[in-house]
Amino acid sequence: MNINAEDVEKQRAVAERLEAFWNCEVLSHGALDDLDFTLSRDGKIVGHAELKCRGHNIETYDTVFLALHKWLCLVLASVADGNPSYIVYRFDNGDLYWLDVCDVPTGSGKLTMDGARRTRSGRPNIEPMFSIPVELLHKL
Repeated sequence: MNINAEDVEKQRAVAERLEAFWNCEVLSHGALDDLDFTLSRDGKIVGHAELKCRGHNIETYDTVFLALHKWLCLVLASVADGNPSYIVYRFDNGDLYWLDVCDVPTGSGKLTMDGARRTRSGRPNIEPMFSIPVELLHKL
């Protein structure tokens, strides 16, 4: 995984906005962890989050996607501790949208084999992806 200074800055800026919106501390996980953030308030875990930065605006496509293994990690984290798990999408204009994974109606998403055919490392990264209709997202 290649993370550059611009990626780190985007994550930091998003974390600050999430902290203000959800009145919590956003704790960043390690680069190789399956989830990006744990949400904490008064020293207690109150949620989990995965951040995806998109190079387009929300109107470009009917769906957003997330790797199936990340989706499963978010769902399992919610089941394990009873706290919400969020997917947060940052679009190219800086707008943030979020979704609690447990609020996705059964059958509204779609599984496909997809991913990056070209990556920074030069190797393809094709895996099961979960597509979610954008109308389910909430603007931050």
